Order: sequence, then structure tokens, then C-alpha cells
Amino acid sequence: SFDFPLTRSLGQPTVFLHHADSAQREVLVTLLLCLHHRLALATGGTEKSWYRCIFPFGIVSVVIGIAATCITFTINGPQMDIAKVVSVATLIFGVGLLVAAYVCWRAKRERQRKRQREEPISLEQGAL
Repeated sequence: SFDFPLTRSLGQPTVFLHHADSAQREVLVTLLLCLHHRLALATGGTEKSWYRCIFPFGIVSVVIGIAATCITFTINGPQMDIAKVVSVATLIFGVGLLVAAYVCWRAKRERQRKRQREEPISLEQGAL
């Protein structure tokens, strides 16, 4: 049993899944499917390949981090200490996003290769 709240609008009480009857569970499942469908429409169907979404943010963060780090380390002064920390943190964050995107891309590619090896070749695909 889950304690997943289903909050309704207009001040109606919260319904918990383990206290819900079958009709309330059906409403919850329908709501979750609707939200998933809306997410797919909003993201263009890339919700299962989020590495495609974080890759550009990683690139932008790395570029901003490199520029800010170069600027803050060439300008010396006591007021620049916080800026140096923020610029290096931005650079590390961008590299982390790029590494996460790469690891997820590799994992997806390996799953696809494994799935292709497990699937038998159909007669329509035949040799060229």
C-alpha cells in the first residue's frame, strides 16, 4: 500500500491510495495516465530520453562556467571570492550534466543493442 496523495481542487480532502476504493484508484490511474500524456505532448515525446534535454543545458553551463571562471580568476580582489566559487560550481555542474547525459545515452544504446540481439529476424527483413 502506498501513501500517494490524490489532492482534489476546491478544498476537497486528500485521498490516500491505501484507503481508496476501486473507483478512486481508477480515477488516480486515469489522472496519472493523463498527466503522462500531457508530459509527452509538452516534451515532444522525449520524456523517456531526458539525456537529450539535459545535454544542451550541460553545454550552456560548461560555456558559462568556463567564461566566468576565466574572468573571475583574472580579476583579483576580495569581492571576487564568492564569484570564483560560483563560477567553478557552474563549471562542475555543467560537466556533471554532460557526464550524466553520456552515461544515460550509453545505457540506452546498450539496451537497444541487447533488444536487437534478442529479437529474431523476421522474414520481411531478410538479407539485401
